[in-house]
Amino acid sequence: MSLFERGPTVAFVVDEVDRRRPFEALLAALEILVADAPPIVDVEHVASDVCVRFSDNAGRWQAYGPCDECGGGWVDMILDRPDHAPLARLTAGRLFVDDGDGHEHDERFGSMRCLHCAMR
Repeated sequence: MSLFERGPTVAFVVDEVDRRRPFEALLAALEILVADAPPIVDVEHVASDVCVRFSDNAGRWQAYGPCDECGGGWVDMILDRPDHAPLARLTAGRLFVDDGDGHEHDERFGSMRCLHCAMR
């Protein structure tokens, strides 16, 4: 599924002087698209539903996924900058939220957290 399938078309010009500007524009566009994505919580938050947080200790974004089989838990994501919040929310939504398009628990492993533990 395309990232912008259900959202607006976003266009921007690459700035030769400041190459970071297009990425900042993309993050701003993602803020619009992730309006209903899992929320950002602080590190001390006791999670019970899908959410994301930036862990200074881990140096990256983490997503929480609840699970009846393993009890749920936090999974480290590859995103390692605090300004990647929209990408973290979008990723968590894709990993943990059952949207009826085949993202429900895997029969063999349970949740993504179970899969994460099995792979370690």
